[in-house]
Amino acid sequence: MNPSELRRSLLQKTKNCPWEILKLLMKIEPNALENAVITAFDNGMSHFVLNPLMNGERLVGQALTKIFQGGTKREDVFVLDSVQPFGSRASDVEKYLKFSLDNTGLEYFDMYLFGEPWTALRDFTKKVTYNDFILNANGTIALDFDADQITTWKAMEAQVKAGLIKSIGLLNFNEKQVLKLINNSEIKPSYLAVSMYLYNQEKGLRELCAKHNIVVASWAPSGCFPSAMEQFANKNYRSLPNPMNDPVVLELSEKYGKTSEQILLRHLHQEGVVLLIPGLSEPERVKPAIDILDFELSQDELSQLDNLDRGEDGRFIDDYNFPGVAEHPEYPYSTHL
Repeated sequence: MNPSELRRSLLQKTKNCPWEILKLLMKIEPNALENAVITAFDNGMSHFVLNPLMNGERLVGQALTKIFQGGTKREDVFVLDSVQPFGSRASDVEKYLKFSLDNTGLEYFDMYLFGEPWTALRDFTKKVTYNDFILNANGTIALDFDADQITTWKAMEAQVKAGLIKSIGLLNFNEKQVLKLINNSEIKPSYLAVSMYLYNQEKGLRELCAKHNIVVASWAPSGCFPSAMEQFANKNYRSLPNPMNDPVVLELSEKYGKTSEQILLRHLHQEGVVLLIPGLSEPERVKPAIDILDFELSQDELSQLDNLDRGEDGRFIDDYNFPGVAEHPEYPYSTHL
């Protein structure tokens, strides 16, 4: 699937829902996860991002099976997964891809991401699992300094040709890293997901992606969302004001009768960014979260929000669940929090 077809798919299959993808990130009870998937689908979401690290692939696969049993065709649902850093060597890509496909019960993924630009070591004497990180004695991730992004990307290209993946993309790559793969690939990246939000709008990265017809997504469109604060507690993140309490956002919230979060989401949505919903574990939270289609921000209001960008100083995430990765030469950020 080329980038134009991907963009069309993301827009056509959402049933007029701005949330192109439901991101299943948090650790939640199996029944809650299954209900969240089905509720999301009933509310117009037909695009799902899986997270192998949270061991939710099998549960999501079970929910999708029920959706298919109800008459929905496989081609009407868009499923995205990723190869994790411990599996992002060229020799491991196929192993972890097939492991994830087996977990979900699917024959292919619509999108498969190169998950993180850096690579970690794993225990090669053991069978692959959903979490194969190795920790050093000091608790940091054991890093692989020999893996090469270009050879890994070519291994992903081979899986597209084999029919196990429709499209391939990137997660948390910076401009230089994206450009390197663009210039050294047969199948170009068609998708990039990053932690973009009000105070860190990644304008340079978005310009590069627009030039090369790469769809850009934000996996943290509200910024420091509550679930992130819980998940990253006592880990590396920058203490920043909550963007939901920004005076400009609050003023627009009052004007339109919307929540601050809905203002933040509408801002990125109008600028063409794909929105990923983090941690929707409660079915009753799905519909309010996606209700941003009945109003439109003016160009002046969009400019006001654009001007709140702090660039790199607005980045709140660092190595989050991956302590020590800043030591890797492919660490994507210019500074370490």
